[in-house]
Amino acid sequence: MDEISSENDELAAIDDSLLISSSTPTTSVGNSSALFARRGGKVRFEKPLEGYGVSNSAATASLERTSTTDGIAEIIGSASMDVGPFIVDNLPLDARHSLMTTVTCGSRFVGTAAGRASTAIRPSPGKKTMFWRRGGSSDDGATSFSAAVPPGSGAVRPFSSATVVAREIFPLTHSIPGRSSVDLALRHSLTVSTASLPRHEAKAIGNAAAVRGYADGCNGPLSAAITGTAEVRVPITLRARKKTFDPTVVIFGDWMVGRPAKEGGIYDRNLKRHSVGAGLRNTLQGIPIKYDVSYSGDGKISASFGIGHDFDIL
Repeated sequence: MDEISSENDELAAIDDSLLISSSTPTTSVGNSSALFARRGGKVRFEKPLEGYGVSNSAATASLERTSTTDGIAEIIGSASMDVGPFIVDNLPLDARHSLMTTVTCGSRFVGTAAGRASTAIRPSPGKKTMFWRRGGSSDDGATSFSAAVPPGSGAVRPFSSATVVAREIFPLTHSIPGRSSVDLALRHSLTVSTASLPRHEAKAIGNAAAVRGYADGCNGPLSAAITGTAEVRVPITLRARKKTFDPTVVIFGDWMVGRPAKEGGIYDRNLKRHSVGAGLRNTLQGIPIKYDVSYSGDGKISASFGIGHDFDIL
């Protein structure tokens, strides 16, 4: 065994008895490997652009380390800037509009997470491989090995993404004191990114592009998405046992078009989803409750329950 050692790390050339066969498939960054661990820190600065006349803005810097179940590790550094929302509330017919943008830039350093691999160690006659070893000799029980080296290990891969979100609310009836008006609420978003976007960020794009009536997480990781939502919100006032019950009936339609994220920018045809449905909104003991029944584009009817307010412009 030939080895070049340092105090804490040593790069070793391992003989055939410990070699991974060159024909053994390895898993590249960006495919179906699951996130195993994610650690890091984030710093956020509020209103960094206030001196430039932008009252709503925030800057974020983060550094994190991620690893997947098949032994691929990355160190990711990024910085993002949120600008907005810019709100216009003096439109005709008391309509309101808001616009918000987010831009992120960063880099990934691709490596391997020692001790975790999805491939078996197989002999390969007449060949050797190189990998990092930590913790001293293999006899002291402290040695861990990277058993799979993904393509592009040691490479620095820059990435960037941008998101624009627009919201509009149009009152359809004149409001009566003590009662809300019937509103038409619209929300549209556009997200784009480069091919080297980290996988967990691509999954976040897929989750943000969710369409009611489809299973959670069914979009998978996306590198780009366009989404739209239209809701007609009808407030209802009922009297029940001398108490006022003020639910809101919502009739909605959702749609999205997304581009699946693949390493190297290679992707399948665009993903398309849409649904229509109706729901009920109410606040019980201060908790906003949502219940929706949806008919999705694949012909399925489903119901969902949630907690939280619908999007608004305040």
